[in-house]
Amino acid sequence: MTRYYFKPQPILTIITLVGLIVLVKLGLWQKQRLAWKTELLASVEAAVTAPAFQSFDAIAVSIDNSSFVEFRRVDISANLASMDAPFFVFTGRNRDVSWRQFQIAQNMGHYAFADIDIVPDEARDEIKVKTGAIRLIGYVRTQAWQESPRTQSSPEANRWFGFNPMTKTDDWSVNSPHNIDMRFFIETVEGVKDGDDLPPKQPEIANNHFDYMLTWFSLAFILLVFYMLIHFRDGRAGRRVTGDSV
Repeated sequence: MTRYYFKPQPILTIITLVGLIVLVKLGLWQKQRLAWKTELLASVEAAVTAPAFQSFDAIAVSIDNSSFVEFRRVDISANLASMDAPFFVFTGRNRDVSWRQFQIAQNMGHYAFADIDIVPDEARDEIKVKTGAIRLIGYVRTQAWQESPRTQSSPEANRWFGFNPMTKTDDWSVNSPHNIDMRFFIETVEGVKDGDDLPPKQPEIANNHFDYMLTWFSLAFILLVFYMLIHFRDGRAGRRVTGDSV
């Protein structure tokens, strides 16, 4: 008759149980993150391929509903509002030093910022505020965007390295006579006749949670294997053959 036996080492067992609990919890957490990220990527795909926004109000409603709006296409007829001077934000679109010209736009009583032009460095100080009707074709961008987050903006020189990057000391909306929605701005694209003709543009969102989940669960399995091997080595687990009793 074959009998299996197992005499666990108390201290090693406690350490292994604690390790297994931690590793399994980490694996389950990554499983939850995987489900969340998969849902997020699906909402991103739906947003960037959806029809272009036709108004600032529609963007605001989507943000209020916690819908994903980053890189959602827009095609909005607006008017450029009055302001003292444009805000110039550095851009890496061109190989030379260039600046994106940000101005306040108004659509159906809703105000927001839009980058309406790209100007070379040598002409930047001569650019005046533009007025009149404008058609904004491009993408929705959020306030978190920064072209060069490690570079300090210079408000006194009107040289910025992101959208409203110094809200604590130099908020773009503070001195404006308009109630501006600062949660987003419009990144315009030249040479496009219709917003729906813009190619879908997606943010880079990594989804490695499946690999992370497998890693934690694999480590838990390996820990359990080593635990058993140690007991086999020390003669605390195994099997023994005994004679049949009559």
